[in-house]
Amino acid sequence: VCLVAHVDEEGDALNKPPRASILSEILILQCLSVVLQEAKKLDLNQYVKWHPGGSLGKSIKELQK
Repeated sequence: VCLVAHVDEEGDALNKPPRASILSEILILQCLSVVLQEAKKLDLNQYVKWHPGGSLGKSIKELQK
């Protein structure tokens, strides 16, 4: 799979520092993560199982108490 997040201009006079392209990539990856989460029917229990030590996993565990 190849996802292209092409932008014509970065949003400043130099048109070199990656600004718009980074935002474009982040948006595409976030949308992809939502689609995959819904397709796999990921629930909170699975998330905690896969990410038990991370701050998100820990915060979900706290909510489940």
